[in-house]
Amino acid sequence: HRHTYIECVPVENEDAEICFWNELDKAENEFKTSSKRVISTKGKSLQSVIPEHFAYFHVECGLDGGYLHLIEDEERWNPNFGREIVGGLLESDNFGRMKRSNANKEVLKMKDFLDAFQPHDWTVALDGGAY
Repeated sequence: HRHTYIECVPVENEDAEICFWNELDKAENEFKTSSKRVISTKGKSLQSVIPEHFAYFHVECGLDGGYLHLIEDEERWNPNFGREIVGGLLESDNFGRMKRSNANKEVLKMKDFLDAFQPHDWTVALDGGAY
């Protein structure tokens, strides 16, 4: 089971928020939960709305909050749920497919990024900021 997985995807689509709400509502109805499992996080801290020891899916469309879906049955939950919705918004068939990457390639990409970013890295001025 994943502990935390965060993915940020900039999407220029004014329908993104309503699309996510509709899909979360459909998922809630599909599982026929006994209580409401889609919670608005607008004007609330995320920590204040997540019950302890619950798996969840959270999406924000903008900076003022979003929606949290509590996952009661992790075995039935589609781990690509959010990616598939974003793929629909972007009209891309391939966005929902998770691709495993080569760890060595990722390390090389990270090193290339750090080298390119170094002239702009203000954190090196902090105590312990050198890498």
